[in-house]
Amino acid sequence: MKHRQKPNAFFHVLFTTSTAIALLLVSSCARPSAGHQEKNFIDIRCKEGPFQKNTPCRVSFSDGTVQNGNIRVRGQSSLKYPRQSYRMKLNKPHSFCELPQHKTWILNASYIDRSFIRHRFSFELFRRSAPDRIAPHGCYQEVWLNGQYMGLYFVSERIDRERCGILPGYKAGGMLFKEPPVFIQSEQSTSRPDEKYRQKFPGFPKRNATHEMRKLELFIQNSDSASFNDSLDYWFDRYNLTDWALLLLFTNNTDGLLRNFYLYRVHHGAPFRVAVWDYDETFGRFGDGRRNDFEEMVNLRVNRLFDRMLDWTDFEARLGNRWLELRNGPWHPDTVLNRVDALVADVEPYLERHERMWPAQGGWFADSLTFEQEIELIRDFTARNYARLDSVFENRSLSY
Repeated sequence: MKHRQKPNAFFHVLFTTSTAIALLLVSSCARPSAGHQEKNFIDIRCKEGPFQKNTPCRVSFSDGTVQNGNIRVRGQSSLKYPRQSYRMKLNKPHSFCELPQHKTWILNASYIDRSFIRHRFSFELFRRSAPDRIAPHGCYQEVWLNGQYMGLYFVSERIDRERCGILPGYKAGGMLFKEPPVFIQSEQSTSRPDEKYRQKFPGFPKRNATHEMRKLELFIQNSDSASFNDSLDYWFDRYNLTDWALLLLFTNNTDGLLRNFYLYRVHHGAPFRVAVWDYDETFGRFGDGRRNDFEEMVNLRVNRLFDRMLDWTDFEARLGNRWLELRNGPWHPDTVLNRVDALVADVEPYLERHERMWPAQGGWFADSLTFEQEIELIRDFTARNYARLDSVFENRSLSY
């Protein structure tokens, strides 16, 4: 890991005749004029917040282009943090990270993850498992909002119809749902008002696909064992489910069994697949920032579909075989830990400016680890989880 250089003078102290209080003017809040950060920034100017609704704005990018668009805050539990995430929708498509151009991008604050890499690292792991595994691509950008330095953000794609490869048009039968509650154990299930299944495509309520989700939910919850085995491959891509379960186990995303996913199918007759989203509750941390040093592990049986697959199919054996394939292939320890180092190298050039404005100790943080110590926590957790999962699958001890 690279050593960070000592900072230059970042503030001036002004004294007034009426007070002895020193006012610290942080010059690092100005847009960078030179250096690495100059190549990766977003400068947003709009009406004052709180940006709960779409707010018109003018956006300048580090490539010199300027666009109109709008932003709004996004998130649920993360709204309590002083630095929030945003959805940015531009009037014209724009590209980040050499990705295809799109109008809509997610500006993820990753406030409680002082490493900045948990989302991106987890998404990359899922995509590496197979070519058709869907998770957001993205990169790091510094964000200014109405002249205030908001810090380092992970700017990523939004999961939508196009990015999932869903055929356009309602008649093609493609569908996309965000966190539909179909995997919740029936005794835990709670009904939601109106749009229970959170349909994203086709447009709701003009095109209501609730009936299809209801059939899927009944299959997961109530089908007899014979029907479950016979029809599982009609409803789901079993290979996709296997890689999703292994991602949950490897990252130990205890929050991801019933949330943090999209469910989609590309057309009529195609099985449903999972795309992943929101993976900060991973690699030794809970979503609120507390340490999770293997005190709580992913229990696949919390998910009703996984629960039934473990009981009525060869799912555990399939998981074990696939674990060996991934562990000796795209998830090989050397490959994975080298990727951690590469992501750290992407983050490091921004840290001094970011931490000067947004310290990673105190406040909402559960402990006082430094960035370097946080990275070591991730590396240590990953190494120990390899050993744990090797033992679990070798001894066929996954069944709870």
